[in-house]
Amino acid sequence: MERALGNLSTSEEVRLVIWDLDDTFWKGTLAEGPIEYVQANHDLVIELSKRGIVNSICSKNIFENAKAVLEDAEIWPYFIFPLINWEPKGPVIEKLIKEIQLRPENVLFIDDNPLNLEDAKFYVPGIQVASPLNIDGMLGLTSFQGKYDPDLSRLHHYKILETKQSDKNLAVNSNADFLRQCDIKVTIKENCLSEKDRILELINRTNQLNFTKVRLDEENLLSLFNDINIETRYLHVVDRYGDYGVCGFYSLQGGQLQHFLFSCRVMNMGIEDWIYHKLGKPHISIQGEVASSLENKMPPDWIREVAEISPSVKTRRSFPKHRILIKGGCDLEQLSTYLTDSFRIETEYNYPSETGFPIHTEHTEILKRCNSGTLECFAEVIDRLPFLNRNAYRTNFFQRRWGIRVYSILMDYTQGLYRYQNTSLIVPFGDFLIDITQSTHWMRYLQKYEDKGIDENFFYWFAENFVFMGGMSAQELSENLEWMRRRIPQDRQLIILNASEVKIMHDFETNRWQHHHALNQVVDNFVKTHEENTKLCDVRKHVRFCQDVTDNIRHYNRERYLDIADELIAILMDCSVVEESQVSKIIRSLGLGRRSG
Repeated sequence: MERALGNLSTSEEVRLVIWDLDDTFWKGTLAEGPIEYVQANHDLVIELSKRGIVNSICSKNIFENAKAVLEDAEIWPYFIFPLINWEPKGPVIEKLIKEIQLRPENVLFIDDNPLNLEDAKFYVPGIQVASPLNIDGMLGLTSFQGKYDPDLSRLHHYKILETKQSDKNLAVNSNADFLRQCDIKVTIKENCLSEKDRILELINRTNQLNFTKVRLDEENLLSLFNDINIETRYLHVVDRYGDYGVCGFYSLQGGQLQHFLFSCRVMNMGIEDWIYHKLGKPHISIQGEVASSLENKMPPDWIREVAEISPSVKTRRSFPKHRILIKGGCDLEQLSTYLTDSFRIETEYNYPSETGFPIHTEHTEILKRCNSGTLECFAEVIDRLPFLNRNAYRTNFFQRRWGIRVYSILMDYTQGLYRYQNTSLIVPFGDFLIDITQSTHWMRYLQKYEDKGIDENFFYWFAENFVFMGGMSAQELSENLEWMRRRIPQDRQLIILNASEVKIMHDFETNRWQHHHALNQVVDNFVKTHEENTKLCDVRKHVRFCQDVTDNIRHYNRERYLDIADELIAILMDCSVVEESQVSKIIRSLGLGRRSG
């Protein structure tokens, strides 16, 4: 263990340095008179930032006065979440570290007052501390090498996180209050032909926010566009955090909506409710389950229509080299919106079948059977399953070209497993508490999916040929994760999203949080065992209360998806090797000065 900095333990990698100001960052006490600015500390902050190590402030001072000194020195934009007030330092540092989702062991607090250092250690066990007299050799220590980040992309990410946190602090009453801070803008466009491919994709792939579920091929879509008696429009959505692109479409004829559908990207934003009211609440025949209601008497007041989307609306840029594959369901589809402008990502999401039945391909029991042997032996069986098809057993997940894989484990927590005729074929479906080989449960699915290829004949055949195995056990999940990790090259990173443990009331998912808790423990142990190449994006830290979820324990409100996206971005930043480009570009985007050491 290196101990070149006096009492500072440097066994852990440092990712955040928190500075006191008086007699630490500068010499003297600001409240008592002139101070002596220490250029070496100024230069140290800049060099740390270039290594991907961010800096903050915890100082007992008048905020405006301290900020003025740092702005004059052109160093203020290099600090994130500055804590400049008269509160005790221990509690505010504890809150800061939780907000930016770091382990205390990865944080260094520098202060000239030993009492402040002890206060921080009391409230934040594990935090590293140092006196300003002990920091001269900091840059030479292994734990301060960081990751080369000349574009300051990590600082850029935390600046955005700081803005979001400020917004959330202003919107503490409800999810609606938060959405009012998001500055959501919608443009409604008539020239659907210009976005034909995207609209066709939405029509045939969206399910949760597809109210009519009428699927079309390209020829019929073009006919729809050309029919002068039908009004067709697409929606482009942005907010202050991202550009969601074309994510909605409707067709209206004779006062009835034939198509009314939206991407999961904008779930829980109220877009569908807003446009439905704007159209005068026309008649619509809703087909199947939809993850939203159109029954609100008043439209959302947080959405603003604009004629054009400004091209200046951009999200963060980080230029990482690694190619990232994201595999999962609607949770990851919502998160990916906040990643696409910062990372080179490709996706494997669930999708609807030709009949509109939702097909989940992310279960580990599916991944284990993504090989030619499965289709050679069981293709005809799979063809008879409305909830799966042959494409479900084709994946790019294990190809070496991915530097990072982001994987949602939710379906392993949720679906029931069925074995085909004592063979190796195991298929996941539905909920693990509902055995569909029992006729008492058939009506639930007949009513829900009567037009999706499920009828009594299917259930009779399925019950005769499949045996219900229940849900995924802790042991089985552990074995499947170990199998997955062995299939992924050891020099490639795996990031897993786990599940929430909210104690939500539900018709049949009674105490589902306990099941989630048991399987989360498996994932925790797995990640700990493989910590060099496996990371956890921990949903539990963000989804903690009933108001954080919507219709069930797996669906979260908009603010929580933003929180999870922030954590995922931070993990991706740590995993990624950032490409070199002009430092001046990111400096200008942050408003940073040119003074440096």
